[in-house]
Amino acid sequence: MTLLTTWRCFLRFSWLVSVCTPILVLILLTGNCEAQSSQLPTRMVTVDGKAMRIWTAGLDSRKPAQPVVILESGLGGALEHFKPIFAQIAEHAPVFAYDRRGLG
Repeated sequence: MTLLTTWRCFLRFSWLVSVCTPILVLILLTGNCEAQSSQLPTRMVTVDGKAMRIWTAGLDSRKPAQPVVILESGLGGALEHFKPIFAQIAEHAPVFAYDRRGLG
């Protein structure tokens, strides 16, 4: 990969860093959010005939073209891994979290 190609890839994804960094800083600075997120409503939806657990917040009041934060677990993580941060992200943007098939 040439230096120019690497720089182009960096520029394409730098917007993601500039959007996510302030949200993560706010979450870290606001302290303990465990008490705020103790009762997250779990819903079940059917996708391709399989049941999936989801959490949503702020989707009903979402403005047109407002971005939605999608929390996707990885490394074998389940929906509960997002419990400490879910409520605080929802204070700033609509948020959607789900269990990936076979993980939760």
